[in-house]
Amino acid sequence: MSKAKKLARLGLCEYLEREQQMAEQTSTSAATEEMPTCPRCGSSSTTAVSNARHCNQCGLDYGLERDPIGKRARAPKVGWPANAAQKAQEH
Repeated sequence: MSKAKKLARLGLCEYLEREQQMAEQTSTSAATEEMPTCPRCGSSSTTAVSNARHCNQCGLDYGLERDPIGKRARAPKVGWPANAAQKAQEH
């Protein structure tokens, strides 16, 4: 076998080993993540729907944030540019 073929084969083997290691790491990390459970029935068969969660076991919708855009708009502004209220307090 020529040197080029040996190098190409070695590169392929290393590539396949790395891919296998990455697949094992992702499957391990996915298994260790804690799944959110339903507050009513305790099932882990829940899914994210928009800005809430839905239980596929009992049908409960929970964790709904009623006004996520308004909540963020009413939050204190930090950073640049400073708003008029901050400028007035400084002077």
